[in-house]
Parts: sequence; C-alpha cells; structure tokens
Amino acid sequence: MAGLFRDFLLLSLAEHPITSYGKFVNDPRAVRLHDDLLGYLWDSLVWLPSYNPAKREPTTGLCRWGPTLIRAEGAVTARRVFTAWADLFDAGPPVLRLTGDWTSVEGEPPHGGGSERLEFDREETIDRLRLLAGSADQVAGSRHDLDILHLGV
Repeated sequence: MAGLFRDFLLLSLAEHPITSYGKFVNDPRAVRLHDDLLGYLWDSLVWLPSYNPAKREPTTGLCRWGPTLIRAEGAVTARRVFTAWADLFDAGPPVLRLTGDWTSVEGEPPHGGGSERLEFDREETIDRLRLLAGSADQVAGSRHDLDILHLGV
C-alpha cells in the first residue's frame, strides 16, 4: 500500500540515547504501520502515557509528526491496546475494509465528499500489531532499560 508510514522500533536506552532518534528513520528492523491504519486506531492510542523526546516532556498518545517514546509507564497500556485491536481484527475478513477520514474534492458542492475506504490485509495487520504488543511487553518487563521509539510521519 502506498502512502505514509509510521515506524516502531524496540531500543535499548543504554545503547541509544533519546537524542539519537533521527538515525532510526526507515530502519529495516522497525515494525511499520500505515498512517491511515493508525488514524483509525487513534482514539485508543491517546490513552498511552508516553514521552516526547523532541520537546523532552511527558505526553500521552503518539506525536503525529515526530518522535514519541513508549516507556515502561505506557507499555502495559500499549500492550493491551495493540493486543485488543489484533484480537478484534482477527474476527474480520481476510481483507479489512475500514472507514477512513472524510474527504472532499475541491470545487464540488459541500456534500460531494465521502469517507475514504481503507483496505488492509488482515493477517499482516494482526502480525504487526502483535509484534508491537510483544515489544511493549518487553518494555514493561525491562526495568526501564528498553523503550519503543515511534517515528511519526
């Protein structure tokens, strides 16, 4: 699927200071999720206690356009959220057809728009969400030695 993606990478704090997040852009080890899928999940992602390394402050959710760290404080919630979505999607058809953002075409009447139709492969989506849940589980058990680095679009 073309478009914008977000990367999630499990990192050791001892090996990678939080100021070095820029070097992980497009890292091949990252779990990659489409921005539209995360937009669909967004309301539940704001529940995650997190940290914004660019501003050096605690926050909640994921930063849309920059880096976010999911630390031990948010890892249990992250595991639960990603696992819940994986379990829900597991009940779906092989191709997940989801409702995206409202769009309209410039120049058309105000009611000429509609919701984007999103399609994702169920098994690939579930696998990636379970990988993220597993990474969150590792962070939760790491005694603050691991973080998940999220790189926004």
